[in-house]
Amino acid sequence: MANDKRLVTVDTFMQQYEADLAKVFLESAGVEVFLVDYNTVAIDWALSNAIGDIKLQVGAEDVDRARALLAEHRPKVDFWSDKLPSDFEDDVCLGCGEPLPAEQDACSACGWTFAAGASEPGPNEGELE
Repeated sequence: MANDKRLVTVDTFMQQYEADLAKVFLESAGVEVFLVDYNTVAIDWALSNAIGDIKLQVGAEDVDRARALLAEHRPKVDFWSDKLPSDFEDDVCLGCGEPLPAEQDACSACGWTFAAGASEPGPNEGELE
């Protein structure tokens, strides 16, 4: 079916900013995106779980591409897991989820850094009395 006009949900999000980021990302790759129930969550975020979150939908012809793009660029860090940061041998990059040894302030995989926008400590900052 070359002219299939159906929309398919490829992902769901509890938070608006997550849905916005995914939408902008896919649109920048040329995929037309629709967000369903976005305004409902905007009005009453407590309804998010009851309605099945914000749904990110694409045309049927773009489903495989959209899912592949989202899977490839989704952070590998599972913030909802039961692991504590102390359970990891190294810290992980907040940009891509790769291990980030404590002595490094930039990720060798994606370039993300803790130092971006960081300021130097002022006088007496960081000193114990």
